[in-house]
Amino acid sequence: LKGEIPSSMSLFIGCNFKTRCTLSKPLCTTQEPVSKEIEKDHFVFCHFWEHAQKLANNSKQYDFFHKVE
Repeated sequence: LKGEIPSSMSLFIGCNFKTRCTLSKPLCTTQEPVSKEIEKDHFVFCHFWEHAQKLANNSKQYDFFHKVE
């Protein structure tokens, strides 16, 4: 992942990827995302996972989001 590695003090507030995620918004700095099962045994922790999934379907840049079998 590119971007700034978060301080260990800020890890406990909001999303752990807030400083490195290209989809990060102010919400990510204040609220930790909850677990969401999007497929059987495939969980995401992201406020904007649906947007990320749309990007993944349209771009090789977000291949990390696809489940590899």
